[in-house]
Amino acid sequence: MHYKDVYDLYSHIENELYTGLGELFEKSNPYTNEKNLMDLIDNIMDYISLHHDIFKLFIQLDFNGNVLSRLKKYFYDKVLHECIILSRPININGTDYDKVEANFIVSGVIGVLEDWLTDGMVMPRENVSVILQRILEKF
Repeated sequence: MHYKDVYDLYSHIENELYTGLGELFEKSNPYTNEKNLMDLIDNIMDYISLHHDIFKLFIQLDFNGNVLSRLKKYFYDKVLHECIILSRPININGTDYDKVEANFIVSGVIGVLEDWLTDGMVMPRENVSVILQRILEKF
């Protein structure tokens, strides 16, 4: 396989990573029950652990914040649509509340993963996964 330049290669690898994460989300159906959500967190942590060096490199080389922004947007859209809108009645406070909640959840999880990947949070994958699960159970 040939690439136009290093940015084309970067884009190709990045798309493969997002596709893999998206497939995990689609397979897990995380908001039908709590176990599925916990399995999704474990699976995402396993996937990121498996590709730790690539994710870390992409975060460090991030061009204009694209990697994390794209990841946040993908999961924000998923969380807002599948979790908040489809799995429960619209919040009585309106969809603004739902949008803020989805953004809060996604930004928090992505922030934790970023910190963990860049060694700001030195702990085993399993610990991060368990703590994220405990926090997300509150929502």
